[in-house]
Amino acid sequence: MSSEPKEKSKLLRVIQSICSLSIVAVICYSIIYGVELVYSAIAVSAIAGLVLPTVISESTMGIVEILTGVLEAFVEGLVGAVTGVLEAIGSIFS
Repeated sequence: MSSEPKEKSKLLRVIQSICSLSIVAVICYSIIYGVELVYSAIAVSAIAGLVLPTVISESTMGIVEILTGVLEAFVEGLVGAVTGVLEAIGSIFS
């Protein structure tokens, strides 16, 4: 069962970053201003953007592996987004 992880495509990594940032933004907005229908729809589509590729790629695994895959996609998306922003800021000053 322990196979080497596949390298994810750039498109999938970009989608994960956008979905992760969308979820964080919607949570922050909901905490400050309250829940609204538009932002709930954004949150649902962002969660679907994280869950669907994980479920499709790990369809033969159990529910625990799928949940850890979704959490991994969320964290990788956040890390990728933060890294990209920091690299962009760093390139301005170099």
